[in-house]
Amino acid sequence: MQSCCNTAKFLASRVGGHQDVYFPDDEETFEQLKHRIAKTIDILNEIKPDDMNGKEEQEILMETKMGNFKFTGQRYVTEYAIP
Repeated sequence: MQSCCNTAKFLASRVGGHQDVYFPDDEETFEQLKHRIAKTIDILNEIKPDDMNGKEEQEILMETKMGNFKFTGQRYVTEYAIP
C-alpha cells in the first residue's frame, strides 16, 4: 500500500507540479495505512485539470537508487503510474 500511495503522490508532483510530500513508510497498523491512503487522496484531490493538461510531451525525470529514468508525461502516466 505504501508503494501505491507513493506512486500516486509522485504523479501529482512529477506531472502536476505539486510539491512532493514525504511519507516515511513507517506504518505498522491498518489504521495507519488508512490514514496514509486518506492523505494521498487529499493530495490527488488538489490536482486541477489544468495542472495536468498539456504535459503529454513534458520530460519527466524519475530519480531512483537504480538510476534515473526519463519519460514523457504521457508515457509516465500510462506506462508507470497507472499500472
